[in-house]
Amino acid sequence: MENMISFFETEHFLVRKMEPEDAAQLFKNHAEEKVKKWFPNESYADLSEAEEAVSFFGDCVANNRLPFVLAVLLKETGELIGDTGISEVEGQPEAVEVGYQICEKYSGRGFATEVLKAMTEFAFCRFGAKISYGRVVHGNAASARVLEKAGYLFVNEEFGAEDDPYGNGMLVYKREAVHMMLRPYRKEDAEQICSWLKTEEEMYKWSADRFNKFPLSAEDMEAGYAPQIETGRFFPLSFTDDEGSLRGHFIIRYPKEDDDTSVRFGFVIVDPQLRGQGYGKEMLQLGIRYVKQNLNARRIDLGVFANNDSARHCYEAVGFREYGRRKCELPVGVWECIDMEKWVEEGCRNLS
Repeated sequence: MENMISFFETEHFLVRKMEPEDAAQLFKNHAEEKVKKWFPNESYADLSEAEEAVSFFGDCVANNRLPFVLAVLLKETGELIGDTGISEVEGQPEAVEVGYQICEKYSGRGFATEVLKAMTEFAFCRFGAKISYGRVVHGNAASARVLEKAGYLFVNEEFGAEDDPYGNGMLVYKREAVHMMLRPYRKEDAEQICSWLKTEEEMYKWSADRFNKFPLSAEDMEAGYAPQIETGRFFPLSFTDDEGSLRGHFIIRYPKEDDDTSVRFGFVIVDPQLRGQGYGKEMLQLGIRYVKQNLNARRIDLGVFANNDSARHCYEAVGFREYGRRKCELPVGVWECIDMEKWVEEGCRNLS
């Protein structure tokens, strides 16, 4: 599975591009009685039709166009147990419709809700959608509950839809994108940030040699931050949604006492449940904007370990480029660190 394109992960799933060898399992999954009853238009007549579907979905993904349908693999076994995707909504360019299918033997475990939540966030971040709709056949109470658990609200019933298998109407649910923002770090953020560091290796990828104790406690983190904050040249920021929930964190600091033209990003982390969905990129873009609007710096740099590919790709996606490499001795071994930089327009100081 190493060469396959993975788009995001959840606690239990790896969600990736469909591959030709998925066709047989896709055909089997969509031949289940549940699919035939509630989504008859999504069952395949034979294996050949499933193969055509996989080819079509793969082409759409390769060209970044809708419908954008992905395979859902159970991390524990690597088994393809479902699929999920988004499609266009006629007359609403900023909206998408989301769908999913999870094998019957895995029902009742919260898996459908987990996949739906992640795919919805992926649609908002990757495609910039402002609204996501979900539709269920009238009478499909289980799918309606999944939508509700994933944050969707019922808006209306729709009659006469081409894909309404029984003509009894479709229940339409809606969820709007959440506005993300930066705010100053607070002491109470530390406990949640530390909880995201599940292993010693993850802690060192996040902090390099700044913290040498695992598990890291909120008190340890606060003790490390407090004296730096007092210098006035260290700015910890937290990434939140419009309900105030913490979703990520990073710091900006001036590396040199006598140089305000260059700053460094560090301690970059996103809630593990949201990784791979575009939130890291959005947080960094807000950080770059913060530098432009509030600091005098014209250059931003950062370091990322060579064994942290996902973070490096995220930095590259917002314009950081490698300018050097060095070896770092850590308690867990000698790791190669990649130094990256991004030049920004000269910031205008905003004191409001």
